[in-house]
Amino acid sequence: MAQKFAFALGKHNKFNNRHFGDSDVFRLYQCDENGHLVFEDEVINPFKNFDESQKHGARAKGSGIIEFLKEQGVEVIVSRQFGPNIKMVHQHFIPIKIGVEAPDEVLLLLEKNMKWIAEEWHARTSHYHLFTLQNGIVKMTVKEEK
Repeated sequence: MAQKFAFALGKHNKFNNRHFGDSDVFRLYQCDENGHLVFEDEVINPFKNFDESQKHGARAKGSGIIEFLKEQGVEVIVSRQFGPNIKMVHQHFIPIKIGVEAPDEVLLLLEKNMKWIAEEWHARTSHYHLFTLQNGIVKMTVKEEK
């Protein structure tokens, strides 16, 4: 079950209501053999100030973030919001949308639902479902571009 998670955090180390790619930092956690998330590292989002003046959700920004997080070994991404590039990132990562700001609360929610996340990872090799975690867990298909 050794997935690596990236939390998209803003100022004051909290989740904020911005898209995943607009976060200030990515806080990385590794899932241990007992299903607990252990802090590993925090990296600055090198794409936070990417020029999107022509179009928000630029594919180049999404591609850059995908490549950057894959180099970090990330398999699951966690944010309060996802933008248009969710159609790209879910091909590589399990996206999880959460409804709280505090990373410690999110850690507890994820650990309680780790079984569902692990099952999704082992059932697919791409085009992962979007999970929404609030009081329970909801799994949805990401609508593809036509």
